[in-house]
Amino acid sequence: MPELAQLVTDNKVSVIANAGTLVEPVTRSEILAETANLPLFLFAHNHQQRELQTGQANNTDHGWGAHQIVMSGDPTFQGGKLLGTLPDLTLGGSNDFSSKGRLIPTTAVDQINASLINWLGVDTTLMPTIFPNLSKFQTSGTIDTAYLNLFA
Repeated sequence: MPELAQLVTDNKVSVIANAGTLVEPVTRSEILAETANLPLFLFAHNHQQRELQTGQANNTDHGWGAHQIVMSGDPTFQGGKLLGTLPDLTLGGSNDFSSKGRLIPTTAVDQINASLINWLGVDTTLMPTIFPNLSKFQTSGTIDTAYLNLFA
C-alpha cells in the first residue's frame, strides 16, 4: 500500500482509532454491571466491525469499535495523525466487554461527523440539535471541544 503511505507522508490521511456509536463515554465495568447508557443500535461503519475472536458456535462475529480513515486534499486538513485512543486488545481487557474482542469505542461517530459537517459550514450552534449526545464528549465548556482536530 505505498499509495496510502504516501498520502500519510503528505499529511492527507489521518486514522481515527476505535470509533463507534456511543451515547456517552462508557467503561467495560459499567457495561458488565448493566449501568451503562448504550445506543439502541450499532452504527454499521466499514460494513460491520468484527470481533477479535470469531468462529464460536451460535455466535455472530459483529463487533462495535473500529478504526476509520479520513482523507482530504483540503489545505486546512491536518492529516498524518492518529486521533482518538487505541484500544486495549487483550481479550477480556478494559476495552472488551464480551471477552471475545468486542471493543468498546472510545471515539464517538458523532465526534467525527460533527467535525466534518462543521468543516462543511454547518454552524456550531446547531450541533446540539443535530448531535444531542455530543456535549457528553466535551473536554471543556464549549461544544467544539468535542470535535476531532481534523482541520485547522
